[in-house]
Order: sequence, then C-alpha cells, then structure tokens
Amino acid sequence: MNKRMIYSGIFFVLLMLLVTSALVNTSISKWEPSNAISTSIGNLQEVISSDILRTADKNSVLDFPALNPGHNLSEVWVSVNGSEMTFEDAIQNTDLCGIANPRTTYLNPLDTGHLGTEVEISTGKSLQDAINNGSLVGNWGYWSSCTADYKTRACFCGTDGSSVCPGSSTEFCGTWLYNQVHTAWNCTQAGGSVYSYSPPCPPGYSCPTVLSPINFCKFPGSSCPADASAKPDWTQYENWDTTSKTTSPPLRTNALTCYLAWTNSHNFANTLIESCEYHRDIRSGFVTNCNYAKTSLNTCPSTLISTSPVYIYATRTEIGCY
Repeated sequence: MNKRMIYSGIFFVLLMLLVTSALVNTSISKWEPSNAISTSIGNLQEVISSDILRTADKNSVLDFPALNPGHNLSEVWVSVNGSEMTFEDAIQNTDLCGIANPRTTYLNPLDTGHLGTEVEISTGKSLQDAINNGSLVGNWGYWSSCTADYKTRACFCGTDGSSVCPGSSTEFCGTWLYNQVHTAWNCTQAGGSVYSYSPPCPPGYSCPTVLSPINFCKFPGSSCPADASAKPDWTQYENWDTTSKTTSPPLRTNALTCYLAWTNSHNFANTLIESCEYHRDIRSGFVTNCNYAKTSLNTCPSTLISTSPVYIYATRTEIGCY
C-alpha cells in the first residue's frame, strides 16, 4: 500500500468525522429550551404552564435580563398571522392567536437570538407551532347564564370541537320535569308554574327520610294544554288538581220544599274530582257525597226533580301536568 492511499484513507476518515460532528451539533442545537428564555415572572416554560397567557394578565409578562446562557423575550422572533415581531411585542400587542395565517418561515429574522420555530415548549413542539394552532392561548370563555334551557360559551382562538377548545360550545342547563318530556322553562313559557313534592314511601319499602322530589307543572284551567313546540302535548300527572264546589240548580222536591246540593272541593292535591249524586228523596237525606240545604221557594222551578239519580261534579280550576 503506497503512502498516497494511506493519506487518502486518513483524509476520508477525518472528513467523515467532521460531517458526523456537524450533523450531531446541528441536531443538538436545533432546539432552544423554553426554560432558557427569561421573563419578568419566571422562565418561558413556567409562564406557559401557569396559563397566564390565556388571561387578561398576560401583559404582565415582560422582558427580563437573560440567563447566561439563555435569551430573553426580545431575542425570540415569531410570526402572528404573518406579522413578524419579537415575542415580547407579540405578548404585549397581539392575542397570540395565529390560526388565521400560520407561518413557519420568516422574512426578517433577528440577527441574534432564536426563531419561534427553534424554541421547544414540549417534546418536538415549537413556540411557533403553539402560536399557529392556537394552543398557546386557546381556551373556553365563561358559560353564559342559562337561557331557554341552554348556556353557551365562546372559544377564544379556535373553533368549537377543535383541539384548542375540545367539547361543545352549548350545554343543556335546564331542569327536567317528571319523565323528562318537558322542562321547567317549557312550563313557565306555557303559562304554568313548577310544582315540586316529595312522594311518600310505598308501603312495605324502606325509604330514606325524604325521597327525591318530583317536579311537574301546575297550570290554571281544567285540562293540560297542547304543546306549542315540537314536543308532545302535556299530560296530567296522576290526579293532581284543584277543584271548586259545583252547586246544583234549585231542586223542588214537593210543593213546599226546595233544596240546593253542592259538591266538596279540594286545594291542589293528588285527589279525584269530587262528584255528588242526588234525586227527589234528597229531602229525606238520600244523597251520595252531597252537601245540601233548604233554600227559598221563590227560586224553585215548578217542576219536581227527577226520581232518577242526578250527578254533578266539582269544577277543576288547576291541573298538574308533565
């Protein structure tokens, strides 16, 4: 083997070592860790982890003398929707939401410091990535008050269902009535009021001190209303209602006697409508569930009442529905 071949081999080995070293150095120097970037309230990684950039207090994050080694906010160059600036300026003057025009290259980078694509905030993810996809500041706003059974919230820097704001912008917040057909809001919109009661413990069962309340709607009137929306019509809940007494017309039982009969009644309760049965023998007390009393002959018709049973029913004035 001549010297020329030996020197050529040595040169080739040295060249490969230099190339390998360059590649390794390039790989090692690709990222600038976010904890090496100084701010007025801690390093950049601490700032990101605190979520302060998602709040109105983000403007308190200011430039701060850099660590050695390290950099400060004014030595990091980023793009927010195509507008290039230092990261300090981006914090102070933008919403840090770059999803409208994400960029990963720069037209006017700093001569010193680092690009946003070089600052690593999590494994393999750069500061510029977080600006571009909205995850640096994207978050849900506060829920609105409950309106028509639903509350809403806005996604800042992102869209409903995106990785920035996972979940829904709308959520049910109403109160279901019995059987989950209608809600308390449906009840009041239909002219009713919500009624709640705790049912008694069924015979033979061991129950808690108080059972979970049952909610339904109390409407004025004699029947449950039709539903104005796409939901099913309202249905009476068990026998809940309120009644007022119904009085019979004057009842002539003979030439000298006139009576009135009337039903019982009840306040709002789970009770059947009262009925009353009477006939001509009312004068002798032959009635069923009736209240009765003599009244003035002047009001009586000339015709005697029937010998067949006559029925009257209490008047329903309120009804419970679901």
